[in-house]
Amino acid sequence: MCQTRESCESSEEAASSIAQANLESSGIIRAAIGASIAIALVGFLVLLLAIPFPDVIFIPSFGATATLIFMCPGSPYAQPWPAIGGNAMAASIGVLIATAVHIPILNVALSVGLTLISISLSRAFHPPAGAVAVTAAMSGDVGFTHGFLFVIVPVTVGMSLIVVVRALLARVTGDRYPRQLSCRRLRQG
Repeated sequence: MCQTRESCESSEEAASSIAQANLESSGIIRAAIGASIAIALVGFLVLLLAIPFPDVIFIPSFGATATLIFMCPGSPYAQPWPAIGGNAMAASIGVLIATAVHIPILNVALSVGLTLISISLSRAFHPPAGAVAVTAAMSGDVGFTHGFLFVIVPVTVGMSLIVVVRALLARVTGDRYPRQLSCRRLRQG
């Protein structure tokens, strides 16, 4: 989580250098294959579970999350808690707001704002979560009960699957994922 512009810039520099290192090696091929496998598995799982959202097999932000997790696995935003927890919170907030507020622009705006507060306070800051909040808020017609099924599948289960595939890839390739962050680093942002 970035508290100041300097901490955001240093996090972005770290993520950029990690991505650059991947571009300079065969890491980009491994990342592309891993991300493709993870996204395909999420799609198959959602279809198998036959959730009541026939139009929502994939959430566009899953691509952003997969890119972050597979290309920048050392980023604090790519760790399991921010990826899974941040997206689950965003989906929950989007569903709650969509069922309570019936003005589309307002429910999307509130969902994103409350998501930002929630993921920041819980140290689950994951930039693609904002898009999950928008997706959940825009599907307000699915209702409260079905909306929370959306939080479970595809969001929480999908994110968990992406994280598991990344962890398995790390074991196969000798990479480190998830990265353990010290408590000091978490407090600093």
